[in-house]
Amino acid sequence: MAGATTKRWARSTVPLLLLLLLCAATQLSCADVRGERELATLDAEFMTRFKETAGEQEALARRLQNSRLLVREMFANEQEEQLLYMQETRFKMDSIRDVVREEVRSATEDVRAMLASAASNVTMWRKRREELRAATEKKRDMLELIRRHKEAEQHRKEQSGPDDDSAEGDEGQTEEQQLEGEEGEGLLPKLSRWYDSVADAILAAVKLVSRQLVLPVAVILGFFLLATVIIARYNAVQQARRKKRILYSSYPKSYRPHSGPKQKQTRVDASRQNPLTGD
Repeated sequence: MAGATTKRWARSTVPLLLLLLLCAATQLSCADVRGERELATLDAEFMTRFKETAGEQEALARRLQNSRLLVREMFANEQEEQLLYMQETRFKMDSIRDVVREEVRSATEDVRAMLASAASNVTMWRKRREELRAATEKKRDMLELIRRHKEAEQHRKEQSGPDDDSAEGDEGQTEEQQLEGEEGEGLLPKLSRWYDSVADAILAAVKLVSRQLVLPVAVILGFFLLATVIIARYNAVQQARRKKRILYSSYPKSYRPHSGPKQKQTRVDASRQNPLTGD
């Protein structure tokens, strides 16, 4: 009796166990299918996000590359503009030097012409003075000969015993000739001294004019040349600074030029922030 009951219970329990096993297998298969679907969905979403991130990184890299190219081009344009401005400044300085040299040359030629004219005048006055001295010496010799001749005649007449009237007439004539000779001897040295003083005054005036004309002109031209150079360089520096300030005002901070450790720190920060650029 007990064995029959056990057999009945076993027969009724086996289908239930099989049904439970079938349900468990079905649940496991459904869970596996759901897990695979969720994994596939997660994989697809991950790939989509990864592609979007890669695309954004590529776009960012392209933008950074374009920005670098733009900054390099702007730097190149700025350097070219500075070179052109320097060449223009040099051309202006060369033209100013040419003008100053021409002015100095013309002033020097004028001074030389004045010196040559003054030298010719001095030469003429010296020649005239020599002629006057020669004429004076000649007249002195003639007067000396006349005086000796008169003295000889007077001595001869005194020895021959002339009368008083003829002696008085000869003495009066001799006194007149002596007075004329003294007047001639006094006038010619005065003229000679006057010509000498005039020649010396002209020569001194020429020297004074040359000193007062050449030296101030050279000093003034040199001062203007130096002032022009200083002003041109100052304007070039100010214009370069102004253009650099205007040019760099629209750049990102990482692309603005810095000096020393700041520039290195900026480049390191940029490379850390953008590791995909390769810089």
